Amino acid sequence: MQIGVVMSIFAVGPLGSRPYIGKFIDRYGARCTLRYGGGILTGCTLLYAFAPGLIWIYPIRIIHGVSMVFHSTASNAIVASSTTSENRGGIIGLFGISRAVAFGISPILRSFTLDMWGHKTVFIVAAVVGLAAMILAKFGGECSEVEIETNRAALKEFLQDRTLIFVTVAMFLLTLAHGGLTTFIPIHVKERMAGNLGTFYLVYSLSITLVEIF
Repeated sequence: MQIGVVMSIFAVGPLGSRPYIGKFIDRYGARCTLRYGGGILTGCTLLYAFAPGLIWIYPIRIIHGVSMVFHSTASNAIVASSTTSENRGGIIGLFGISRAVAFGISPILRSFTLDMWGHKTVFIVAAVVGLAAMILAKFGGECSEVEIETNRAALKEFLQDRTLIFVTVAMFLLTLAHGGLTTFIPIHVKERMAGNLGTFYLVYSLSITLVEIF
């Protein structure tokens, strides 16, 4: 139950911030927005390391969710705008490989770090990686404010587009299933099957990588 709450409360951040961050990207640019995601992620990761109790984890998870919206929305916007409509699906698939590979490598590195130096070091190393991402994003472009209309027009267009509505509902259902499995399967593998979580995530990421290519 505690793990479920910690995983689920993460969604509060995206729910409250995604519309505003989308508007922020439209106004200031996606490339510079990556820096904010990296900065917030670095701060949250350090806070995890020094949180004195579970009650402190909840607000950190919410802020962590906001950081995810910054970098995931901005990176998708960059990839979508940097290619032609004919090749967009293939390019987005290839771009997704970087996430899949990182998702497979990270748990193994974390397990090694945990065994060698303990929990706090895992978070500190992750914070350093987030800081490196923030620095790299600095070279992606500066923030430059542009005049845009309010996002009411975009909301109206979204609500009137049946395709977007059906796709959104479908994604909600798929994510509902995937989110539950993401929380439950690692516990199941570790406790019921005595499996290695690093290997589990590596196999998972390899399957994603192979599918993303095609």
